[in-house]
Amino acid sequence: MNNGEEKKSVKDCSSTVGNNREDSDNTRSFQFDIYDPKRLAALSDGIFAIVMTLLILDLKFPFVANTTSGELHRQLWGNLPKFRGFVVSFFLLAVFWIINHYHFKYIKRMDSKLLWINMVYLLLVCCLPFTTNLSSDYHNLWLPQVMFSGNIFLIRILANLNWWYATKNRRFVDPDLSMGIISSTSKLGLLAVVIYFIAFLSALLHHYSPIIYLAIPLILFMFRYKRK
Repeated sequence: MNNGEEKKSVKDCSSTVGNNREDSDNTRSFQFDIYDPKRLAALSDGIFAIVMTLLILDLKFPFVANTTSGELHRQLWGNLPKFRGFVVSFFLLAVFWIINHYHFKYIKRMDSKLLWINMVYLLLVCCLPFTTNLSSDYHNLWLPQVMFSGNIFLIRILANLNWWYATKNRRFVDPDLSMGIISSTSKLGLLAVVIYFIAFLSALLHHYSPIIYLAIPLILFMFRYKRK
Protein backbone atom coordinates (compact mmCIF):
# COMPACT_ATOMS: atom_id res chain seq x y z
CA MET A 1 0.00 0.00 0.00
CA ASN A 2 1.53 3.34 -1.05
CA ASN A 3 1.43 6.55 1.01
CA GLY A 4 -1.51 7.97 -0.96
CA GLU A 5 -3.65 4.93 -0.25
CA GLU A 6 -2.69 4.98 3.43
CA LYS A 7 -3.67 8.65 3.76
CA LYS A 8 -6.97 7.97 2.02
CA SER A 9 -7.66 5.03 4.33
CA VAL A 10 -6.91 7.11 7.42
CA LYS A 11 -9.15 9.90 6.13
CA ASP A 12 -12.01 7.46 5.50
CA CYS A 13 -11.62 6.04 9.02
CA SER A 14 -11.66 9.52 10.55
CA SER A 15 -14.78 10.39 8.58
CA THR A 16 -16.48 7.19 9.75
CA VAL A 17 -15.58 7.88 13.39
CA GLY A 18 -16.82 11.45 13.04
CA ASN A 19 -20.13 10.27 11.59
CA ASN A 20 -20.50 7.70 14.36
CA ARG A 21 -19.93 10.39 16.99
CA GLU A 22 -22.50 12.63 15.33
CA ASP A 23 -25.01 9.76 15.24
CA SER A 24 -24.27 9.04 18.91
CA ASP A 25 -24.78 12.70 19.81
CA ASN A 26 -28.04 12.74 17.87
CA THR A 27 -29.15 9.59 19.67
CA ARG A 28 -28.35 11.12 23.08
CA SER A 29 -30.21 14.28 22.07
CA PHE A 30 -33.21 12.20 21.04
CA GLN A 31 -33.15 10.30 24.32
CA PHE A 32 -32.80 13.58 26.19
CA ASP A 33 -35.92 15.03 24.56
CA ILE A 34 -37.94 11.83 24.41
CA TYR A 35 -40.38 12.83 27.18
CA ASP A 36 -42.87 15.58 26.48
CA PRO A 37 -43.57 17.66 29.63
CA LYS A 38 -47.00 18.56 28.25
CA ARG A 39 -48.07 14.94 28.60
CA LEU A 40 -46.90 14.86 32.21
CA ALA A 41 -48.63 18.19 32.93
CA ALA A 42 -51.87 16.73 31.54
CA LEU A 43 -51.47 13.62 33.71
CA SER A 44 -50.83 15.82 36.75
CA ASP A 45 -53.95 17.87 36.06
CA GLY A 46 -56.04 14.70 35.89
CA ILE A 47 -54.61 13.28 39.10
CA PHE A 48 -55.10 16.53 41.00
CA ALA A 49 -58.71 16.72 39.80
CA ILE A 50 -59.43 13.16 40.94
CA VAL A 51 -57.67 13.54 44.30
CA MET A 52 -59.45 16.82 45.06
CA THR A 53 -62.77 15.13 44.27
CA LEU A 54 -61.99 12.08 46.42
CA LEU A 55 -61.58 14.32 49.46
CA ILE A 56 -65.30 15.11 49.58
CA LEU A 57 -66.32 11.43 49.53
CA ASP A 58 -65.34 11.07 53.18
CA LEU A 59 -67.93 13.67 54.20
CA LYS A 60 -70.81 11.24 54.62
CA PHE A 61 -73.86 12.03 56.69
CA PRO A 62 -76.20 9.09 57.39
CA PHE A 63 -79.92 9.71 57.06
CA VAL A 64 -81.84 9.15 60.26
CA ALA A 65 -85.63 9.31 60.23
CA ASN A 66 -87.40 11.62 62.69
CA THR A 67 -84.17 13.41 63.64
CA THR A 68 -84.62 16.45 65.84
CA SER A 69 -82.78 19.73 65.29
CA GLY A 70 -80.69 19.13 68.39
CA GLU A 71 -79.60 15.68 67.22
CA LEU A 72 -78.83 17.04 63.76
CA HIS A 73 -76.75 19.82 65.28
CA ARG A 74 -74.76 17.30 67.35
CA GLN A 75 -74.10 15.10 64.32
CA LEU A 76 -72.99 18.06 62.24
CA TRP A 77 -70.69 19.22 65.02
CA GLY A 78 -69.29 15.71 65.28
CA ASN A 79 -68.37 15.86 61.59
CA LEU A 80 -66.48 19.13 62.04
CA PRO A 81 -63.01 17.46 62.05
CA LYS A 82 -63.80 15.78 58.73
CA PHE A 83 -65.00 19.03 57.19
CA ARG A 84 -61.95 20.88 58.52
CA GLY A 85 -59.68 18.19 57.08
CA PHE A 86 -61.43 18.47 53.71
CA VAL A 87 -61.05 22.25 53.56
CA VAL A 88 -57.39 22.22 54.61
CA SER A 89 -56.40 19.45 52.19
CA PHE A 90 -58.39 20.96 49.32
CA PHE A 91 -56.64 24.31 49.66
CA LEU A 92 -53.25 22.63 50.05
CA LEU A 93 -53.86 20.65 46.86
CA ALA A 94 -54.87 23.87 45.14
CA VAL A 95 -51.56 25.44 46.20
CA PHE A 96 -49.60 22.39 45.03
CA TRP A 97 -51.39 22.38 41.68
CA ILE A 98 -50.65 26.10 41.17
CA ILE A 99 -46.97 25.47 41.95
CA ASN A 100 -46.89 22.50 39.59
CA HIS A 101 -48.54 24.54 36.85
CA TYR A 102 -46.05 27.37 37.40
CA HIS A 103 -43.07 25.00 37.17
CA PHE A 104 -44.24 23.44 33.91
CA LYS A 105 -44.74 26.87 32.44
CA TYR A 106 -40.93 26.98 32.18
CA ILE A 107 -39.98 23.30 31.86
CA LYS A 108 -39.63 22.55 28.14
CA ARG A 109 -38.11 19.06 28.07
CA MET A 110 -37.48 16.12 30.38
CA ASP A 111 -35.34 13.10 30.98
CA SER A 112 -36.21 9.90 32.84
CA LYS A 113 -34.94 11.23 36.18
CA LEU A 114 -37.16 14.30 36.05
CA LEU A 115 -40.06 12.12 34.96
CA TRP A 116 -39.68 9.82 37.97
CA ILE A 117 -39.26 12.73 40.36
CA ASN A 118 -42.70 13.83 39.22
CA MET A 119 -44.10 10.30 39.46
CA VAL A 120 -43.07 10.07 43.12
CA TYR A 121 -44.53 13.55 43.62
CA LEU A 122 -47.87 12.40 42.18
CA LEU A 123 -47.73 9.24 44.32
CA LEU A 124 -47.53 11.41 47.44
CA VAL A 125 -50.38 13.57 46.14
CA CYS A 126 -52.52 10.43 45.70
CA CYS A 127 -51.82 9.47 49.34
CA LEU A 128 -53.33 12.71 50.63
CA PRO A 129 -57.00 11.58 50.77
CA PHE A 130 -55.94 8.61 52.91
CA THR A 131 -53.84 10.64 55.36
CA THR A 132 -56.54 13.34 55.45
CA ASN A 133 -59.25 10.81 56.35
CA LEU A 134 -57.00 9.18 58.91
CA SER A 135 -56.15 12.47 60.61
CA SER A 136 -59.83 13.51 60.57
CA ASP A 137 -61.17 10.24 61.98
CA TYR A 138 -58.50 10.14 64.71
CA HIS A 139 -57.93 13.84 65.23
CA ASN A 140 -57.10 13.36 68.91
CA LEU A 141 -54.31 10.87 68.23
CA TRP A 142 -50.69 11.69 67.54
CA LEU A 143 -49.72 9.25 64.77
CA PRO A 144 -52.40 10.23 62.20
CA GLN A 145 -51.43 13.91 62.49
CA VAL A 146 -47.75 13.02 62.00
CA MET A 147 -48.62 10.98 58.91
CA PHE A 148 -50.68 13.82 57.44
CA SER A 149 -48.04 16.46 58.17
CA GLY A 150 -45.30 14.19 56.84
CA ASN A 151 -47.29 13.62 53.66
CA ILE A 152 -47.61 17.37 53.09
CA PHE A 153 -43.94 17.99 53.89
CA LEU A 154 -42.74 15.32 51.43
CA ILE A 155 -44.97 16.69 48.66
CA ARG A 156 -43.35 20.11 49.09
CA ILE A 157 -39.86 18.54 49.13
CA LEU A 158 -40.53 16.77 45.82
CA ALA A 159 -41.89 19.99 44.29
CA ASN A 160 -38.65 21.76 45.22
CA LEU A 161 -36.57 18.87 43.89
CA ASN A 162 -38.48 19.04 40.61
CA TRP A 163 -37.67 22.74 40.20
CA TRP A 164 -34.04 22.38 41.29
CA TYR A 165 -33.33 19.48 38.93
CA ALA A 166 -35.07 21.14 35.98
CA THR A 167 -33.35 24.52 36.37
CA LYS A 168 -29.84 23.37 37.30
CA ASN A 169 -27.62 24.74 34.52
CA ARG A 170 -30.93 25.51 32.74
CA ARG A 171 -30.87 22.00 31.29
CA PHE A 172 -34.64 21.52 31.02
CA VAL A 173 -35.81 25.13 30.74
CA ASP A 174 -35.28 27.89 28.20
CA PRO A 175 -31.61 28.95 28.10
CA ASP A 176 -32.71 32.57 28.31
CA LEU A 177 -34.84 32.06 31.43
CA SER A 178 -33.92 34.82 33.82
CA MET A 179 -31.82 33.89 36.81
CA GLY A 180 -34.08 36.12 38.89
CA ILE A 181 -37.08 33.84 38.24
CA ILE A 182 -35.05 30.71 39.01
CA SER A 183 -33.61 32.19 42.21
CA SER A 184 -36.83 33.75 43.55
CA THR A 185 -38.82 30.56 42.92
CA SER A 186 -36.13 28.48 44.66
CA LYS A 187 -36.08 30.81 47.68
CA LEU A 188 -39.87 30.79 47.91
CA GLY A 189 -39.82 27.00 47.78
CA LEU A 190 -37.21 26.86 50.52
CA LEU A 191 -39.32 29.14 52.72
CA ALA A 192 -42.32 26.87 52.15
CA VAL A 193 -40.29 23.81 53.13
CA VAL A 194 -39.27 25.51 56.39
CA ILE A 195 -42.90 26.34 57.20
CA TYR A 196 -44.11 22.81 56.37
CA PHE A 197 -41.29 21.39 58.47
CA ILE A 198 -42.40 23.54 61.42
CA ALA A 199 -45.91 22.15 60.98
CA PHE A 200 -44.46 18.62 60.91
CA LEU A 201 -42.48 19.28 64.09
CA SER A 202 -45.59 20.65 65.78
CA ALA A 203 -47.33 17.36 65.01
CA LEU A 204 -44.39 15.39 66.40
CA LEU A 205 -44.51 17.47 69.58
CA HIS A 206 -48.27 17.01 69.99
CA HIS A 207 -48.99 20.67 69.22
CA TYR A 208 -50.51 20.15 65.79
CA SER A 209 -52.99 22.67 64.44
CA PRO A 210 -54.37 22.63 60.86
CA ILE A 211 -54.66 26.42 60.98
CA ILE A 212 -50.96 26.72 60.18
CA TYR A 213 -51.61 25.14 56.78
CA LEU A 214 -54.32 27.67 55.97
CA ALA A 215 -51.86 30.43 56.89
CA ILE A 216 -49.12 29.14 54.57
CA PRO A 217 -50.52 30.58 51.30
CA LEU A 218 -50.92 33.96 53.02
CA ILE A 219 -47.34 33.86 54.37
CA LEU A 220 -45.92 32.95 50.95
CA PHE A 221 -48.00 35.64 49.23
CA MET A 222 -46.78 38.29 51.67
CA PHE A 223 -43.17 37.17 51.11
CA ARG A 224 -43.53 37.39 47.34
CA TYR A 225 -45.31 40.74 47.54
CA LYS A 226 -42.53 42.23 49.69
CA ARG A 227 -39.90 41.00 47.24
CA LYS A 228 -41.66 42.86 44.46
